[in-house]
Amino acid sequence: MSVLHSRPLRHVPVELSVPGDKSISHRAVMFAGLCDGVTHIDNFLPSDDCLASVKAMIALGADIEHVRQGI
Repeated sequence: MSVLHSRPLRHVPVELSVPGDKSISHRAVMFAGLCDGVTHIDNFLPSDDCLASVKAMIALGADIEHVRQGI
């Protein structure tokens, strides 16, 4: 049996740019909900199930603000 050990990171100075995608949008919201500080998610796919993930993270205590940017 394999065992996976992980350790918390203090800061990951990374910026990723990917197209809007359902599975990525779900994961982005969940990972952001686990982080301290501010996370900006661009190209979030606002499908019903992705928005359900946002509602679930809010119910768990995440502070989420929707900011609509013009094109």
